[in-house]
Parts: sequence; C-alpha cells; structure tokens
Amino acid sequence: MNLTTDSWIPVVGSNGEAAQVSLRDAFARGGDIRDLAVRPHERVALMRLLVCISQAALDGPVDEDEWRKCYPRLATSALDYLRRWQHAFELFGDRERFLQVPGLKKGKGDPDGDEGTSTSKLDFALATGNNTTLFDNAVARRALSRRLGLP
Repeated sequence: MNLTTDSWIPVVGSNGEAAQVSLRDAFARGGDIRDLAVRPHERVALMRLLVCISQAALDGPVDEDEWRKCYPRLATSALDYLRRWQHAFELFGDRERFLQVPGLKKGKGDPDGDEGTSTSKLDFALATGNNTTLFDNAVARRALSRRLGLP
C-alpha cells in the first residue's frame, strides 16, 4: 500500500457523500472535499501529515504572509512532491517504508544476548540515544517537579 496513490483517507465530499481519497487526491481535489470523516485524534494526525507535506513541497513558508502568497501553487507543488517521494510513502515491500525503523532487534532475552533496540524508537516524539527530542517534555517536567518538591 502506498499512501500517495492508494485511497485511505476518509472524507466527506462537497456533495455530502462519504469517500476515501489518497494523499494525491486530497491535494488534487481539495476543493471537492468538505471535511475529513475521522475521529479527533486521527484528524490531528492527518492534518499534521498534510501540513508537513505542504511545507516540504513549498520549502517553507516562513510566515503567514508567505502562506497566503503560496496558496495558488500549493496543490501543484504538493503533487510534484508526492510524485518525487512516492517511494518513501510505501507501507509494505522490500524497499524503504514509511515511518518504519530498519534494523530493529529483539529486546532482552534474545538468543544473541543483545540488548536490542529500545521500543521508544517506535514513538517518534521521544528522544532516544542520539535522536533529538520532538515533543517529549514529560521528563523535564518530572525533573523540575522533583527539584521543587511537587507531586
């Protein structure tokens, strides 16, 4: 399954009917889509994905004024980006796969005695090893709370 070409995003069309679209369809036919037909947490994830694709395709924009100016070229730029990076949006297969970590090993207790790969690598918001912290502020909050003697 490829996220760029296979239909998987539940939407409500401008005619009020439910449908599924691919990422390409979402950008190519965005004017015909009334809403995403997903639960709130799925909406957040989908919107983040669509914004990330938009920003990568437009190489920016840096501020709201630039966003307004780039609107006319958004769909074309996003479609070009998705065409160029289609291979990276593949979920299955022998090549590179979307958001999958290559080389994961079994954890403790495997026959080789290897410690394995931390399962925190599966959560892209957490810092692990030399990966940067994206949205993981819980550790800093706990440390500050302990230092201040708070629960």
